Amino acid sequence: MMKFLFCRMGEPTTPSWNFQNLAWETDNPKHKTMWNWFCGPTGSDTENETVGTSELLQDLQAECELTRVNAAYRLGQVGESAETTLTDELILEAERLRDQNLEQSYTNPSQLYTGYALSAIGAKAVPKLLTIIDHKNWWIRSAAADILGDIGSSAQQAIPQLINMLQDNNEWGGETQRKH
Repeated sequence: MMKFLFCRMGEPTTPSWNFQNLAWETDNPKHKTMWNWFCGPTGSDTENETVGTSELLQDLQAECELTRVNAAYRLGQVGESAETTLTDELILEAERLRDQNLEQSYTNPSQLYTGYALSAIGAKAVPKLLTIIDHKNWWIRSAAADILGDIGSSAQQAIPQLINMLQDNNEWGGETQRKH
């Protein structure tokens, strides 16, 4: 099913298959996020996670990539209550990983685990992302724009700021918007 994600020309509005139940139970938070996306707006469910955000934020910095990815998507399931903490963490993570990401070939400097969490929160994260889209540092602006692009049509209120970012003098600031 995942291979078709990259062939789509638009976001799903309803499941495109004969389904019996939107409530698919899985322990994998990344799979649950993808399931919700494929189901369209009716499949979105955040704020159903009970694990503490402080523990998950620590896991975002774990040495094991799988631990970081799972923490990011679990934070996305926590939902709106994690937004402020996540945008603060996004700024710290962007600062911490900027040089490392830039040194690697074909790596977006906005490739941040907190970005996965904010993308998974979706539309509820948009207002908080709009507070950092004009940040003084291009790598923070780029990260916010990248996440808004990942959120997709639910982030339509960000269009004016994203259009303004097309004029960003930094290659990653404007480049991020042109790819979405």
